[in-house]
Amino acid sequence: MVDFAGKELADVTIAPEEEVASSDDTEGDEETEDTDWTEKSASELPLQRPQVDNLASVSEKRLQRQQESVNSTVQEQHESDFEETEYPKAKKRKMPVRRKWTASEKDEVAKHFAKEIVNKCLPGKSAIDEFLKKTGINRKWSNVKDFLRNQYLK
Repeated sequence: MVDFAGKELADVTIAPEEEVASSDDTEGDEETEDTDWTEKSASELPLQRPQVDNLASVSEKRLQRQQESVNSTVQEQHESDFEETEYPKAKKRKMPVRRKWTASEKDEVAKHFAKEIVNKCLPGKSAIDEFLKKTGINRKWSNVKDFLRNQYLK
Protein backbone atom coordinates (compact mmCIF):
# COMPACT_ATOMS: atom_id res chain seq x y z
CA MET A 1 0.00 0.00 0.00
CA VAL A 2 2.88 2.36 0.69
CA ASP A 3 3.90 1.99 -2.94
CA PHE A 4 0.69 3.76 -4.03
CA ALA A 5 0.91 6.74 -1.66
CA GLY A 6 0.64 10.07 -3.47
CA LYS A 7 -0.45 8.52 -6.75
CA GLU A 8 -3.77 9.11 -8.45
CA LEU A 9 -6.18 6.30 -9.19
CA ALA A 10 -5.43 6.45 -12.91
CA ASP A 11 -1.72 5.94 -12.17
CA VAL A 12 -2.25 2.78 -10.10
CA THR A 13 -2.19 -0.58 -11.88
CA ILE A 14 -2.46 -3.98 -10.29
CA ALA A 15 -1.49 -7.20 -12.00
CA PRO A 16 -4.37 -9.70 -12.28
CA GLU A 17 -2.42 -12.48 -10.54
CA GLU A 18 -1.56 -10.25 -7.57
CA GLU A 19 -3.65 -10.96 -4.47
CA VAL A 20 -5.12 -8.10 -2.53
CA ALA A 21 -7.09 -8.40 0.69
CA SER A 22 -10.68 -7.40 0.12
CA SER A 23 -13.02 -5.77 2.60
CA ASP A 24 -14.89 -9.12 2.93
CA ASP A 25 -11.81 -10.68 4.62
CA THR A 26 -11.67 -8.03 7.34
CA GLU A 27 -15.41 -7.82 8.09
CA GLY A 28 -15.38 -10.92 10.31
CA ASP A 29 -12.81 -9.32 12.62
CA GLU A 30 -14.75 -6.08 12.93
CA GLU A 31 -17.93 -7.82 14.07
CA THR A 32 -16.25 -9.07 17.22
CA GLU A 33 -14.93 -5.65 18.16
CA ASP A 34 -16.99 -3.04 20.02
CA THR A 35 -18.67 -0.97 17.26
CA ASP A 36 -20.08 1.77 19.48
CA TRP A 37 -17.82 4.54 18.17
CA THR A 38 -19.90 7.42 19.42
CA GLU A 39 -18.31 7.18 22.85
CA LYS A 40 -14.74 6.77 21.58
CA SER A 41 -12.56 9.75 20.83
CA ALA A 42 -11.15 10.33 17.39
CA SER A 43 -7.71 9.15 18.47
CA GLU A 44 -9.12 5.78 19.61
CA LEU A 45 -10.90 5.05 16.32
CA PRO A 46 -9.06 2.64 14.07
CA LEU A 47 -7.76 4.08 10.85
CA GLN A 48 -9.10 2.24 7.84
CA ARG A 49 -7.64 2.74 4.44
CA PRO A 50 -9.70 1.56 1.49
CA GLN A 51 -8.22 -1.19 -0.56
CA VAL A 52 -6.77 -0.12 -3.91
CA ASP A 53 -9.01 -2.44 -5.90
CA ASN A 54 -12.04 -1.10 -4.03
CA LEU A 55 -11.15 2.51 -4.82
CA ALA A 56 -12.13 2.05 -8.44
CA SER A 57 -15.43 0.40 -7.55
CA VAL A 58 -16.15 3.00 -4.85
CA SER A 59 -15.52 5.88 -7.24
CA GLU A 60 -17.62 4.15 -9.91
CA LYS A 61 -20.48 3.69 -7.44
CA ARG A 62 -20.21 7.31 -6.30
CA LEU A 63 -20.24 8.49 -9.92
CA GLN A 64 -23.22 6.27 -10.68
CA ARG A 65 -25.15 7.66 -7.66
CA GLN A 66 -24.39 11.21 -8.76
CA GLN A 67 -25.58 10.48 -12.29
CA GLU A 68 -28.77 8.87 -10.97
CA SER A 69 -29.37 11.90 -8.77
CA VAL A 70 -28.86 14.27 -11.68
CA ASN A 71 -31.04 12.16 -13.96
CA SER A 72 -33.87 12.04 -11.43
CA THR A 73 -33.64 15.80 -10.89
CA VAL A 74 -33.73 16.43 -14.63
CA GLN A 75 -36.65 14.02 -15.01
CA GLU A 76 -38.59 15.79 -12.22
CA GLN A 77 -37.96 19.17 -13.83
CA HIS A 78 -38.99 17.83 -17.23
CA GLU A 79 -42.22 16.41 -15.80
CA SER A 80 -43.01 19.61 -13.91
CA ASP A 81 -42.62 21.60 -17.13
CA PHE A 82 -45.51 19.68 -18.65
CA GLU A 83 -47.83 19.74 -15.66
CA GLU A 84 -51.04 21.55 -16.38
CA THR A 85 -51.22 24.70 -14.36
CA GLU A 86 -54.20 26.90 -13.75
CA TYR A 87 -53.56 30.34 -15.15
CA PRO A 88 -56.00 33.12 -14.45
CA LYS A 89 -57.96 33.97 -17.53
CA ALA A 90 -56.79 37.10 -19.23
CA LYS A 91 -59.14 40.02 -18.92
CA LYS A 92 -60.54 40.96 -22.25
CA ARG A 93 -60.05 44.56 -23.11
CA LYS A 94 -63.26 46.42 -23.68
CA MET A 95 -63.35 48.13 -26.99
CA PRO A 96 -64.78 51.63 -26.80
CA VAL A 97 -68.16 52.14 -28.37
CA ARG A 98 -67.74 54.18 -31.54
CA ARG A 99 -70.36 56.71 -32.38
CA LYS A 100 -70.61 58.53 -35.66
CA TRP A 101 -70.42 62.29 -35.59
CA THR A 102 -73.76 63.88 -36.42
CA ALA A 103 -73.99 66.76 -38.89
CA SER A 104 -74.97 69.21 -36.12
CA GLU A 105 -71.94 68.17 -33.98
CA LYS A 106 -69.63 68.61 -36.96
CA ASP A 107 -71.05 72.10 -37.70
CA GLU A 108 -70.69 73.26 -34.09
CA VAL A 109 -67.08 72.06 -33.87
CA ALA A 110 -66.21 73.67 -37.22
CA LYS A 111 -67.82 77.03 -36.22
CA HIS A 112 -66.29 77.19 -32.75
CA PHE A 113 -62.77 76.17 -33.81
CA ALA A 114 -62.74 77.97 -37.23
CA LYS A 115 -59.78 80.12 -36.22
CA GLU A 116 -57.69 77.06 -35.21
CA ILE A 117 -58.69 75.24 -38.41
CA VAL A 118 -57.57 78.19 -40.58
CA ASN A 119 -54.28 78.48 -38.66
CA LYS A 120 -53.84 74.68 -38.85
CA CYS A 121 -53.20 74.26 -35.12
CA LEU A 122 -55.04 72.16 -32.59
CA PRO A 123 -56.80 73.67 -29.58
CA GLY A 124 -55.72 72.68 -26.07
CA LYS A 125 -57.63 70.56 -23.58
CA SER A 126 -58.99 73.51 -21.60
CA ALA A 127 -60.41 75.17 -24.74
CA ILE A 128 -62.10 71.94 -25.81
CA ASP A 129 -63.51 71.34 -22.28
CA GLU A 130 -65.05 74.85 -22.29
CA PHE A 131 -66.57 74.15 -25.71
CA LEU A 132 -68.08 70.85 -24.53
CA LYS A 133 -69.63 72.47 -21.41
CA LYS A 134 -71.07 75.36 -23.44
CA THR A 135 -72.57 73.22 -26.23
CA GLY A 136 -73.55 70.16 -24.16
CA ILE A 137 -72.05 67.70 -26.67
CA ASN A 138 -71.48 64.32 -25.01
CA ARG A 139 -67.95 63.57 -26.21
CA LYS A 140 -64.52 63.27 -24.60
CA TRP A 141 -62.14 66.14 -25.18
CA SER A 142 -59.72 63.73 -26.86
CA ASN A 143 -62.45 62.67 -29.33
CA VAL A 144 -62.98 66.30 -30.36
CA LYS A 145 -59.25 66.87 -30.76
CA ASP A 146 -58.92 63.68 -32.84
CA PHE A 147 -61.89 64.77 -34.98
CA LEU A 148 -60.27 68.15 -35.69
CA ARG A 149 -56.91 66.55 -36.48
CA ASN A 150 -58.42 63.96 -38.83
CA GLN A 151 -60.92 66.22 -40.64
CA TYR A 152 -59.12 69.53 -41.04
CA LEU A 153 -55.40 69.13 -40.41
CA LYS A 154 -54.48 66.37 -42.84
